[in-house]
Amino acid sequence: MAEPLDPLAYRVFVEHLKKFKDASPCPICQKRTWQVLGLEQAVGYFGGSPQLNAPAVPVVQVMCRVCYYMRSFAWMPILSEVPGVEDV
Repeated sequence: MAEPLDPLAYRVFVEHLKKFKDASPCPICQKRTWQVLGLEQAVGYFGGSPQLNAPAVPVVQVMCRVCYYMRSFAWMPILSEVPGVEDV
């Protein structure tokens, strides 16, 4: 289950998305009805398969509200774009 983004983290993520002219459509239903679900620790992979003790990567989960397709955005590179913000 994704942990909801606090208001500052949500603003940081939305500002990151605004850098792109239009939100890309869902590859399944072609709609642009994305919903931010929150922050989650993605399962670490090593050698092409999931590993219990591999490092996890924080990602922001986004879901299409029409067909429920999900996308993930790496959180740390987005966060590193914000000057003066160490951890949100």
